[in-house]
Amino acid sequence: CQDCPINTFSNIINAKTKSSCLVCSNGKYSVTGSFQCTNCEAGKYKTSTLPSCTNCPSGKYQSITGSSVCKSVDAGFCMSSIGSTKQDQCPAGNTCAAGCGTTIIKPIKCIAGKYSNSGSTTCTTCDAGKSSSVDNSGCINCEAGKIADAGSGSCTPCDLGYYLDVTGGVKCKACVAGTYAATTGNNKCSSCPE
Repeated sequence: CQDCPINTFSNIINAKTKSSCLVCSNGKYSVTGSFQCTNCEAGKYKTSTLPSCTNCPSGKYQSITGSSVCKSVDAGFCMSSIGSTKQDQCPAGNTCAAGCGTTIIKPIKCIAGKYSNSGSTTCTTCDAGKSSSVDNSGCINCEAGKIADAGSGSCTPCDLGYYLDVTGGVKCKACVAGTYAATTGNNKCSSCPE
């Protein structure tokens, strides 16, 4: 009797020749002397040209066992590790194109004044009165005494003689007669000394 070589099998008991060995189908493998082939595990694939199950490369994944191909990562997701079994959402503050995670396609950070939630394919402009957070995962209201135009990366203090008493404001108010704002970024005006 002769054992079947790797990636082949025989379900014939006491086979006399290797010609009774059958080749494992794509997505399956075997060890020497096997009676059946075994599915490659999730996160791996195998074709007839590969000697063993191989990890899916970065930017691809495979969620099922016994596969001969890996799936490309969808837009809004990213895979930087090999052998992945599922897609990871694109991190907040970034956008991710299809196939993200390869050496060529990486997450792209949103610019100041824009943000994105996790799993995004585009960055969204912050509304007036808001600026993007440090990690660009959202927009935050400007504090009282500061304003911002839509898409601003930061809030600007109100000028001398102006104030703003609310958060998320878009226009500073002039101090009324008899009051003043001696510094920038005031949230109220002070009474003039008599």
